[in-house]
Amino acid sequence: MSTIINTGTTITEPFNVKLQDTTIQIGGTAGLIPAVIFSGDALLSASQPSLDSTSLITEQVPGQTTAETALLQTLGVFVNAGTIAADGPALSQLTIDIGQFGSGAPGNFINDGLITVAVGDTALVTVGTNAAFTMGVGPLGAAGTLAVAGGGALDIGTPGSDAATGAVNVAGGQSVIGTGTIEAAVVNDGVVGISNTGTIATSTVGSLEITGSVSGSGTLVLGGGTLLQLDGATTGQSVQFITGAPEILVINTPGTAFSEAISNFQDLDSIILGGGITITNAVISNGDTLRVNTTSGPYFFTNFGLASSSGTLFTVTNQNTITLSNRVFNWHPLSGSTDFGTATNWLPLNGAPPGPNDLALFGTAASTGVITGTGTVGELQFDDSQLWTINGGDIDYTLNVLVGQPNGTLTLSNGATLDGLSSEADLIGSATSAVAAATVTGSGTTWETLGTIAVGELGAGALTVSNDGLVDAASAIVVGGSTQGNGAMSLETGGTAIAGGQVIVGNESGTNGSIEILAGSTLETGTSGASNVEIGLASGANGAIMVDGAGAALDTFGSPISVGIAGAGAILVENGATVSTENGLAGAPGGVMLGTSSGGSGAATVTGTGSELANTGAFVVGGNDTAQPGGLGALLISAGGLVSTSLPAGVAGPAADIAASSGTDGSSVTVTGPASTWSIGGSLIVGDVAAGALDVSAGGSVSATALTLGNSAGGVGNLALSGTGSNVTLASQLTVGGS
Repeated sequence: MSTIINTGTTITEPFNVKLQDTTIQIGGTAGLIPAVIFSGDALLSASQPSLDSTSLITEQVPGQTTAETALLQTLGVFVNAGTIAADGPALSQLTIDIGQFGSGAPGNFINDGLITVAVGDTALVTVGTNAAFTMGVGPLGAAGTLAVAGGGALDIGTPGSDAATGAVNVAGGQSVIGTGTIEAAVVNDGVVGISNTGTIATSTVGSLEITGSVSGSGTLVLGGGTLLQLDGATTGQSVQFITGAPEILVINTPGTAFSEAISNFQDLDSIILGGGITITNAVISNGDTLRVNTTSGPYFFTNFGLASSSGTLFTVTNQNTITLSNRVFNWHPLSGSTDFGTATNWLPLNGAPPGPNDLALFGTAASTGVITGTGTVGELQFDDSQLWTINGGDIDYTLNVLVGQPNGTLTLSNGATLDGLSSEADLIGSATSAVAAATVTGSGTTWETLGTIAVGELGAGALTVSNDGLVDAASAIVVGGSTQGNGAMSLETGGTAIAGGQVIVGNESGTNGSIEILAGSTLETGTSGASNVEIGLASGANGAIMVDGAGAALDTFGSPISVGIAGAGAILVENGATVSTENGLAGAPGGVMLGTSSGGSGAATVTGTGSELANTGAFVVGGNDTAQPGGLGALLISAGGLVSTSLPAGVAGPAADIAASSGTDGSSVTVTGPASTWSIGGSLIVGDVAAGALDVSAGGSVSATALTLGNSAGGVGNLALSGTGSNVTLASQLTVGGS
C-alpha cells in the first residue's frame, strides 16, 4: 500500500506495527511540521523490522518545491530495514527523534537498512537521555548504512533542554559512509561510537568531517583519495588507510589527545595536525613518513613510533616534545586551473598556497598535470602516473625536489624556472624500484640549485636537457647514486648541464650511471672551484660518459677525470666531440687517470677526425700519482682521434705514465690509424712499476720529450711499432730499463 502524509498532519503508529511495501511521503513548511510517530514498549524486542526492505519514508511530496521540515519520532524499539531519505527540496530538514528528545523517554533506533541525506538537505538525529541510535545490530543482522551526499549534513544532537549524552553507535561489521559532515557535541556532548569491527569510512571521493567526539573500539577507514577530518576527541579507535590514491587524515582540535593505531599508511598519505595536538602511544605501521601541518604547534609525541626509519621526515623517542615546520599541500586544481599560486588549487584549503616551509605534493591524478605561475615552497614532490609539466613561470624551493616516490615524470618547458635555495639534494628516482624521469627543454628553461642533482638515487631515474635548456647544480651532479640506483642523463640539441663541483657517474656498489652528451650540447664541471669527474667510483659500480658529435663537449675547467676508480668506468669521445681538462682555475690539478685504484678498471676511447681529449695535468693509464695500488687502465686512439697532454708549469714528473702503480699489469695505450695522435708535452713512461704496453700501428703517431720503457723494479715496458706511417717521435732520449 501507499500512505501519503500531507502538510501539518501527524500519524501515530502503535509499537507493533510492521510496515511492508509502504511508501510514506512526509513534508511541510516551517510552522506546520508533519510527523510520523512510532510509539512502543522499550522493553519489547523487535522480531521483525518496523520498516521492511520494500518500504520507504521520503520527504519528496508531489508538488512541493520549497524547503520542507518533517519529523520521524520513535519510542521503544524501531528497526529500519528499508530506506529513510532526507531528500526534500534544498534547505529541507528531516528530524529523526529517538526517545522523545528532552523527555528522557527510552528508545532504540536500529538501522539495518539505509538512511540517505541528499545534497542540500539536512538530517537531524536527536538522541534522548535513555535512547540510542545503533547501526545494524537488529534482528536481521544486516549491514546498515548512513550515506551523506556531498553538500548534505547529518547532525547528531541539537541545542535543547536535554543535557544527556546521546550516541550514534556503529556495531561490528556496519558502516557510516559519506562525503558530508557528521556533527556531534553541539550542546549535548553527542558521541559517535564504534564497537567491535564496526567502521566509519570515507567514500572514494570527497571528505568526511566529524566535529564531535568518537568513542568505541572500531575502525575509522579512509577510502582512496579521500580526507577524514576529526575535530573532536577520539578514544580507542584504529585508523586504516586504504591502498590507492593518497589519503589525508586531519586531527584538528587543539589539545586533543590521539592514541589510535594507524595501519597501511603509505608514502604519499598525509597526517595533518592542528595546533597543540598531543600524540600518545600511536604507532604507524606499513609506512615511513609522517607529515605534519604546523599552523600553530607545538606537538607533543609520547611513546610514539614509526614502523620504518626509511624516508622519515622526523623521528622521535619516548617523552619527546618537538615543534616541526612542514605542512603538506596536495595539488588538486579546480576547473582546469593551472596556477601554482592559487590557494583553491590546493588541499587542504588554507586560504593560501604552500609557503617556504611547506611540501607541495603532486601525487594524485588531478584534472590537469600542467603547472604555471610562481611561488616559493619548501619541498616539491612529483609522483603518480600523471605527466607533470611546469610550463613557464618561476618556482623557488628552500629544501629539495623529489621526482618519483616511487614513480613520476616531470617536464620543464617554455622558459620555466626551478630555483633551489639550499644545499640539499634534488632526487630523480629517489625510492627503491622507482621509475622516474625529468626533462628540461627550451631556451630559457632552467633547473638550478645550490645543492646536488642526483639521477637514479635508489631506483631508475633519467634526466634529459634539450633545445637550449639548462641544468645547473652548484654542488654536484650524481648519476647512479645509492645502492641499486640506475641513472641516465642525456644532453641533446644544445642542452647544457653545469656542476659547480663534482660529477659522479656510478657512485656506490650496485649502481649504474651513464651520461650522453650529443652534438651541440655541453657538460661543464668545476666551475666554482677545483673538483673532479669520477666514473665508476665504488667497487661494484658501473659508469660511462659518451661525448658524441660536432660541438658536443665536456669541459672540467681544470678538474681531473678519473675513470674506473674502484669500479668499472668508461669514457668515449667520437665524431668530432671534445673533452678538456684545460683552462683550470687556480689550484686545479687537471689530469686524467684510468683504472685508478685496486679493483678498478678504466677505459678511454677517442675516435674519429676532430675528436679530441685535451688534458692539462698527469695522464695516468693504470694507477695513480700516489704509492697506492691501482687498477687496469686502457686508452685507445683511433681513426684520426687526438689526445694531447702536458703538465702545468712548475709541476715535475712524467706527463704520461702507463702502469704507474702496483697491481696495474696489463694496462695499455693503443694508437692506430692515419692521423691518430697522442701528443705529450713532457716525458712518457711505459711500465713504471708494473707491466705496461704502448702499441702504435697503421699510421698512428706518438710524440714526447722522452720515453722510458720499464722504469722501476717490477716495471716492464713494451713498445710495439708497426704499419706504414706509424711513428714515435722523441725530443731527447729513449731509456730502456730505468732505475
